[in-house]
Amino acid sequence: MKILQIITSPNLKSQVGSLSKKISDEVIKKYNDASIESLVLDEDKYFQETLNANSFSSFFDDRTNKLIEQLNETDLIIISTPTINFGVPSVLKNYFDRVLQAGKTFKYKYDNGKGGSVGLLKPNKKVLIINTQGSPSNWYPFTSVIDQIKGSFNFIGVKDVYSLVVDGTKTPEFINKTHEEIIELNKKKIDKVLSKLNK
Repeated sequence: MKILQIITSPNLKSQVGSLSKKISDEVIKKYNDASIESLVLDEDKYFQETLNANSFSSFFDDRTNKLIEQLNETDLIIISTPTINFGVPSVLKNYFDRVLQAGKTFKYKYDNGKGGSVGLLKPNKKVLIINTQGSPSNWYPFTSVIDQIKGSFNFIGVKDVYSLVVDGTKTPEFINKTHEEIIELNKKKIDKVLSKLNK
C-alpha cells in the first residue's frame, strides 16, 4: 500500500506543535508495512504561491504534473489540517488549485443544465481527512472544511472519503489539556474511523 500524508498547520513550529499532525502520525503508525510519503505544505514555498492574475501563466508547470502523478500512484491519502478562520489553510487551498485541473484530474459533465464532473484519477483510492478545530462543530454551520475537501476529491473521482474531526479544543473542557490527553480522549473515535477505512 502507498500512503500520501499531506500535512498543513500554522502550528507546526510552535512550542506545542500541531494537534492535527499528531493525530495523523498516530494513524500512520497503524500502517507499518505501507510505503509512506509525506508532503508538508507549510515547509514548501511552492505551496505559498497563489493562483492569481500575475501567476496564472506559470502556475501549472511540470511539478503540478508530478503532484497529479503522485495522487494517481497513491492508494490512501491522509490529509491533516486545522480549521483556520472557518476554512482550510491557504497552502492547502493552493495545493488543490495545483492538482484540480480539467483534462488531467477531471472533465466537466453537464446534464440538463446541472454541473458535474467525471473524475480522471485512477480508481480504488481512499482519503482520510483529519480535521481539528477550536470550536465545537455545531457552532458555526458555515464552516465547511470537511465538505470542501471531500467534495474536491469526489469531483476528481475519489468516492471513498472518510473524516475524523476533533473539535472543541479551545473550549473550557479541553483548553488546558495536552495534545496527548486530547488524542487519548478521542481514541475510540480514531479507532472507529480506522475500522471503517480498512474494511
